[in-house]
Amino acid sequence: MILKNLDDITEKDLQALVETGKVEDQTTEYKGKLWGSSDKEKFAFYKDITALANAEGGDLIVGITVDEKKCPKEVAGLEGSADNEISRLSMMIQNGIEPNIIPTPKIFSINLKKGEIETGKFVIIIHIRQSFLAPHRIAFNGNHKFFVRINNDSVEMGITQLRNAFNLSGNLVERIQKFRMERLQKLVSGETPIPLKKDDVCRGKLMLHIIPFQSFLSTQYVDINDEKIYALLEGKLKPIETRSHDDRYNLNGFLTFATTDENNETYSYAQLFRNGIIEAVFGAVLAGDRLFMKEFKNEINDSVSTYLGLLNSSLSLYPQFSLFFSNL
Repeated sequence: MILKNLDDITEKDLQALVETGKVEDQTTEYKGKLWGSSDKEKFAFYKDITALANAEGGDLIVGITVDEKKCPKEVAGLEGSADNEISRLSMMIQNGIEPNIIPTPKIFSINLKKGEIETGKFVIIIHIRQSFLAPHRIAFNGNHKFFVRINNDSVEMGITQLRNAFNLSGNLVERIQKFRMERLQKLVSGETPIPLKKDDVCRGKLMLHIIPFQSFLSTQYVDINDEKIYALLEGKLKPIETRSHDDRYNLNGFLTFATTDENNETYSYAQLFRNGIIEAVFGAVLAGDRLFMKEFKNEINDSVSTYLGLLNSSLSLYPQFSLFFSNL
């Protein structure tokens, strides 16, 4: 998968895949040519699409040839009408897969150039997010098989894989709600990752949760011991409404927290769980009878934007997510 916003992907990014020898993997597959109109070719297309949607998602990049080791050789491009092919592939996805993939795969083209002159050739990228309606099956010409992407191959799903996929998909909403309620209960009872400041003057708590669907749809795991990831967390996982903070590992994952100058008491923290969920609590929403929501609205917006950037770009979770605010 190309780690950029879709609108920002250019021919240079495609050439970089060849230059760096980016082999096919769990989220990247190359095709030298488009799928044809025969039943065999259509089945192969549906297999490739559903396998990615049933796994972690990824990019099907059409117009790049590969060698026997599935390493890209050349951005050869495709000929014909990009718009017509995009329309054809979109219609196939709509009509040959059950249930419909949500979110819908995005199909776009990149025109190739030689110098500053367009060659008339193009590359098509089909960007597929992990679907929260998985598992999806092929519904074409009597074929009703389920596939999943494992490493660099699309394999038919077995009974155990299907059972797990149906259980994960069917319980997604319930699992998210259950997690959030459990965390709220822990906040009310004072069972937070680090004890929060108790004061008769400064009180009231704001709890924020960013819950990527991927955290419950797969065995998502963030390697917080990785030095690069630690550097990202140290810089971007900042507590709400704070200028400086400390950090430490804990049983749940990685924690950052801010303390008062006078008594060294914690009033704000941000917790990254090992499955990618972020929880942030600010513990001084009220001062006397005054609600300070307006005063740190910008800080909340900045924190949410930073957390999403951390998940999406830095930790590569590509979240479709639920966002919750609770004021206690």
